[in-house]
Amino acid sequence: MIIAIAASCALSAITVFAIAADPTIAPPAVAVATPAAPSEDVVIRTALALVSPSPRSASRSLIRRDPIEAQLVAGTFVTPKAGDIPVNTTAGTAAAPPATGGTTPTNATNRTPAPQPTVNAWTAINADADGVFQGEEGSALAGGWIYATVNSATERVMMLDASGHGTVFVNGEPRGGDPYSWGFVRVPVKLKAGTNEFLFSVSRGRLAAKLTAPSAAAFIANLDVLAPSLVAERDTDGPIGVAVVNATTQPLAGARIHIDSDLADSDEWVELHVMPALTVKKVALPARFTAKFAGAAGSKHSVQVTLATRDGTVLSTLPVELSTITSSDRRVVTRMSTIDGSAQYYAVVPSTAMMPTTTIGAANA
Repeated sequence: MIIAIAASCALSAITVFAIAADPTIAPPAVAVATPAAPSEDVVIRTALALVSPSPRSASRSLIRRDPIEAQLVAGTFVTPKAGDIPVNTTAGTAAAPPATGGTTPTNATNRTPAPQPTVNAWTAINADADGVFQGEEGSALAGGWIYATVNSATERVMMLDASGHGTVFVNGEPRGGDPYSWGFVRVPVKLKAGTNEFLFSVSRGRLAAKLTAPSAAAFIANLDVLAPSLVAERDTDGPIGVAVVNATTQPLAGARIHIDSDLADSDEWVELHVMPALTVKKVALPARFTAKFAGAAGSKHSVQVTLATRDGTVLSTLPVELSTITSSDRRVVTRMSTIDGSAQYYAVVPSTAMMPTTTIGAANA
């Protein structure tokens, strides 16, 4: 059994939704493939589950001992069947030689090897009526794995809408997960003609997964939209954050995005530079909302975000709703990060009452 320390670090680094492009590279013409034909959603309802025999722990460790992760790192993972038990792929491996100039301890050959963790067998599992896989009381699958297959008649790109997993390997390619089941982590994946393998690392004991057709080859997702609260009689300076999806197998180059509304004082187009294939990128759009257009408290507004090519061809649009509140209401304040240029936010809760004032010495008079 190998200790997959490197695997944990590598997976964390590789499951980022988008890769930052080099802004010094001049973007070529926009390359956008024709979107796939609309198709019905594919809900994953049958699978194989590998339950972790180790008890759950509230602590975290840099050292992970996981038979499946070890096989993935070693390149020895094979398609499981019901009843299969993952084997120790490193059993019998010789001990590493000592460092240069060192000596082998005299008792090295007499050391008792570390006990190997017990491993359960792969078992068949079915999702419930809502399409959710879960163990007894929703905890038996925590720290385990779920393996499922999806058949496709043709090669195509689909959006994987899943929750409850830390990582998923799609035909061997790692993609980011949604361990806390927020519900807005959707990533484009490439399906090949025939059988496609999905290997989910289940974080918290439950998993739901389905595949949907992308609305376009490149589009603005209607999930995870970040927008500031507008305050009556005040100007509001705060960016809007939206997620752009490249649902193609080619880099998206030369596209740009913009807020188009009389409400927002912003004529700036944000260049996307080059988005790698099959990625999602959160984009920050600078904006200034004036008090004149914010209107009275309780009013609603809508600004349109447009994704287009440099020659003006519109690829996707998304309306973003904003609300005007009073200065005493709780509100969301957005700002542009000076570290990576992303849109960030914090909440403001105005005080509702003043602390009572007391003259010094009056209380003891």
